[in-house]
Amino acid sequence: MPPTAPPERHSSPTAPAQQHLMDLLVHEIKTPLTVIALGSKALAQAATPAQSTVWQQRLQQAVADIVDTLDTCNQVSRFESGTLLPESRQFAPESLLSPLLASLSDATQTPATRIAVHYDQPQDAHLPWTGNTAYLHIILNNLLGNALKYAPPESPIALQIGRLQWVDQPAQLQWAVRSTIGPAGVPDAALVFERHYRAPAASRFSGTGLGLWLSQQLALAMGSRIQMGQEGGQLVFWFTLTEGLAATR
Repeated sequence: MPPTAPPERHSSPTAPAQQHLMDLLVHEIKTPLTVIALGSKALAQAATPAQSTVWQQRLQQAVADIVDTLDTCNQVSRFESGTLLPESRQFAPESLLSPLLASLSDATQTPATRIAVHYDQPQDAHLPWTGNTAYLHIILNNLLGNALKYAPPESPIALQIGRLQWVDQPAQLQWAVRSTIGPAGVPDAALVFERHYRAPAASRFSGTGLGLWLSQQLALAMGSRIQMGQEGGQLVFWFTLTEGLAATR
């Protein structure tokens, strides 16, 4: 009796994408791990407090880079597998932003005051709104995180929020992140939201090229679209949420 043939294996259509994601994850983590290994030795041999401080900062940044890479790859994997589910609930912009800004400040080792939040009207900070808070959190975290990473060190970042209302039209809430153009320059407007795109001058910064792609996919799922432009030496990313669309998806 001939031996039984092994069962045929059918690869998932998403297998190549998942393998690419894993390869990217391994590649992006190797560099900060090397920094951590070198830094551990350097700290043990540091001759002055100044040298110790420099290496401590580099180690903190390496850890932050690893966490950022893991978070982004995990979010992309969950989005593509359908497990990154929207969380539609009522919120006020200020209550949504407070924990997000505190988390960003800790992760990037920057003062919380570097990001200035501006509301078109004071009452907009407490405006009751219904939307997908999980998606919105990821989008704002990516836009603000990129601004902190690529803008000149210590330069201010602005987040502007305003309610838009027209007669016989659903209310809208606009979010705009403004930052000074840094040494990485301006991304290609035609490619900036493409998967894995990174500006040539941005290669010295850690990154997966997935954050803006994922953010755009989430914005589209909420019936919106992130746009990019320049205003007086600043890079601006903005999007507008329509209450009804944001609440129903």
